[in-house]
Amino acid sequence: MNISNTVASLRKLRLGGMADALEQQQSAASWRDASFEDRLEHLLSQEILMRRTRKVDRIRKAAKLRHNARPEAFDFNPTRGLEKSRITSLFRCDWIREGRLNLLLTGLTGTGKTWAACAFGNAAAALELTVGYHRVGPLLEELDLARHDGLRVKKLENLRRLDLLILDDLGLEELTQGARIDLLNLLEDRVGRRSTIVAAQMPVAKWHDYLGGDATADAIMDRLVHTSEQIELKGKSLRAGSLEKELTQKTT
Repeated sequence: MNISNTVASLRKLRLGGMADALEQQQSAASWRDASFEDRLEHLLSQEILMRRTRKVDRIRKAAKLRHNARPEAFDFNPTRGLEKSRITSLFRCDWIREGRLNLLLTGLTGTGKTWAACAFGNAAAALELTVGYHRVGPLLEELDLARHDGLRVKKLENLRRLDLLILDDLGLEELTQGARIDLLNLLEDRVGRRSTIVAAQMPVAKWHDYLGGDATADAIMDRLVHTSEQIELKGKSLRAGSLEKELTQKTT
């Protein structure tokens, strides 16, 4: 049996995981006495693993997360006011699979809202759930501009289909009535079907006024708040701590 030819054929068939595994079997003494079934199972498992890894990488790349935040690095310092068991449960992403729950992250600037949102995004991507990260202001502006280039329907459809949509920095910019209606329509397409994370500096109690205090605001709040988990991040600014650590390192 010409292993080189077999490996080349596997790569030609885009079975790179199996090809790598076959080469590993040929070079490792531990595989010499293995049965055909064990060898085949190893080849198949490595192909599945490679394909899954590539899919997760594609999802993370498409998500365009602002931070490469990972759940295992989450800071559960007591000063942040977080219940570890609650956060750990959310990281399992059952709520995203079911698509019936939203997550609202609030807290003063620097308390880690964006980082936390991206950590949930990475957790979802690791489970092969599709993710998209957007800042609210630029996204709504992009949707407004798309009215004129014929891409609006496609953009909204792409956002609607995401298993997890992250809307960051709500409240940093004033929203026009058109932008508020766009936000309502986006949420309407997702409510009860897909999960959304919204991160904002202002507490949830102030969102209604920010959104105009009218019927549109009522509708947006109805689609967000009544089906949501709410987490308020507390404590000192994490950015200040990072800057202090960076300056200390530079002076030592």
